[in-house]
Amino acid sequence: MNKLDLIQKTSKELGVSQRKALHIVNTFADILREAILQEDDICFHDFCTVKIISRKSRVCKNIRTKEEIYVPAYKEAKMVLCKKMKRELNK
Repeated sequence: MNKLDLIQKTSKELGVSQRKALHIVNTFADILREAILQEDDICFHDFCTVKIISRKSRVCKNIRTKEEIYVPAYKEAKMVLCKKMKRELNK
């Protein structure tokens, strides 16, 4: 599902115009973006939790050339499904 699909489905479910649905989806995305940038955990009850995790810097090797490559520390978002959603997914 992409953003256009989400807008169309939101429009149908809420019975509003696609322009209004676009505003709703964009506002929701902006709120999520702000929370992620503030490194807040986002929790949707009975669906998932989005956590920001920090990865340490490390040194890796190129398998072919045996050259060592430095990978700097970075942060990433990790989505974890709740138990109920996992059960539904694995039926």
